[in-house]
Formats: sequence, C-alpha cells, structure tokens
Amino acid sequence: MNSLKLPVLCVDTTAYIKMDLHGKTLTDISIISAFVHVRYLDLSNNKLDSLSSLASLTHLLTLKADNNRLTTAALPQMPYLQRASFQNNKITTTEGIAHPLLEVLNLNNNQITKANLNGNELRKLSVLEIRGNLLTSTAGLGLPKLQRLYLGENMITELADLDKCIALKILHLRGNSETTNQIESFDRLF
Repeated sequence: MNSLKLPVLCVDTTAYIKMDLHGKTLTDISIISAFVHVRYLDLSNNKLDSLSSLASLTHLLTLKADNNRLTTAALPQMPYLQRASFQNNKITTTEGIAHPLLEVLNLNNNQITKANLNGNELRKLSVLEIRGNLLTSTAGLGLPKLQRLYLGENMITELADLDKCIALKILHLRGNSETTNQIESFDRLF
C-alpha cells in the first residue's frame, strides 16, 4: 500500500497552494486533508479509488485526477473549483458533480452510461468533454452556459436536452452510431 508520506520537517501545511503528486502510485491520500489551502492538485497516474480525503480542500481551483481507479467523480460541493479532469478512470455516473464555479470538466474515457448534470449546480460549466464513454443519449446534458460539448466515440442514438444549451458553439459527435441521421432535426432546435 502506497500512502503519501511527507517529511517530518514539513509542519506548516498552510504554505502549500500547489501539489503535484502525479505518478507516485498512491493508494491513500488521507494526509492531504490537512492541507486546506491547496489550490492546484494533480493526482494523476496513481492507484486511487477514492477522493473522499479532498472534502476539506474547499479552496481548490484545479483538480486533475486522470488515470486512477475512480468509480465516481462525486465530491462535496467545492465553491471555487473551476477545472476538473477525471479522464481514464472507471467512472460510471455523473452524480455528485455540483460545483458552482466549475467551467471545464473532463470525463473522457470512462464508463458513463447516462448523464445527469444540473444546470443550477453547474452554472458556469462551458466546456464538457465526455468522449469515449457508453452514452446512448444526450439527455441530462442540457446546460445553458455550455459552449463546447465533446461527445465523440460514444454510442449516442438520441439527441435530447440540447435545446437547453443556448450558448452551444461546438458539438462534437464523431464516432457515434446513427447520430448523423438526427442532425437535420437538431438544426431546427435553434
């Protein structure tokens, strides 16, 4: 079991605003909860199956947790989180993603079958990458501030809720089955 161990000399946890812990084969990050002032955190390329230790990091602005063993991206609401990346994990749901200032969310290459993102909780989300999952519909992705939506390499056969994406400028659907048959009717939504 690989846990995060910090030098004994490291007593002042308030001094850390950036932590780069990628590629350390970590399985336990519970000690991170003491570093409440961290703003930028990279936990990519580890062996993490939970991010529950991050609950006390309420000042976090950027979180990168790519290439781990996560099955959920759910975290307690983080009031300042602006960018989050969870690509290449085993995430199956979008439940629990509710950060009011989140602008960019990357969920590429997971196992998500259904999206359920709330526009009231994700008021600022403008870029959503959810390529390479198992989505069959765009239902649950109707976010008013969304400008770029990347849905390539899913199994989408139904376009739904996109009429709620009033700021949408880019819709990427390459590599989906039967989606192109519905593009003509999609044009009428706007």
